[in-house]
Amino acid sequence: MTNGNISIKGVEKSGITSFTNVLTKMGANFEFSGDEMRVWHANEELKPVEINTAPAPGFMTHWKSLLVLLATKANGVSIIHDTVYINRFEFTKDLNRMGAKIEILKPSEVNLIPVISDDYYDFNKSGEPYTVARVTGPTKLKGVKSHIIDLRSGAVLVLAALYAEGKSEIGGFEYISRGFEDFFEKFGSLGAKFSYVN
Repeated sequence: MTNGNISIKGVEKSGITSFTNVLTKMGANFEFSGDEMRVWHANEELKPVEINTAPAPGFMTHWKSLLVLLATKANGVSIIHDTVYINRFEFTKDLNRMGAKIEILKPSEVNLIPVISDDYYDFNKSGEPYTVARVTGPTKLKGVKSHIIDLRSGAVLVLAALYAEGKSEIGGFEYISRGFEDFFEKFGSLGAKFSYVN
């Protein structure tokens, strides 16, 4: 997102194959050496993708928010269809306030079949859910004030803030501290600048 060049140690390649397959489709640069993954940016233009989330070994739904953010940098329209959960696109409201172009739609609006793997969801009673994000890119993001509402959206809002122009203020960071070990310290070691305010 920030046009850097980093290496990540302790990566289990087989566990993220469906994620790296999407990175390949988008034209992102990465390589593996043992348990180390290197990711870099060389001014390449990212391509849009169409992805359905699914339980493992498919493209897992907890990667969805990261893909939505990455799609804001792709040149064209990306479609991300959550076939596992409903109501998991709340974070896109903040991304749109930052300048992203993300629409949350019903699957049928983009010629997809509505699918939810949650057996408790009743299509007859509740109707077709809004489980598709249509992301048009590339867009530039700007810093805004936002508040983290859960772990899934938290990391994405911080990453978006690092990529955005200007300063961002984000409340609710304790969700991230509870869910990701040394999150802010690790990003600080990469050059990210954080400060805590009351």
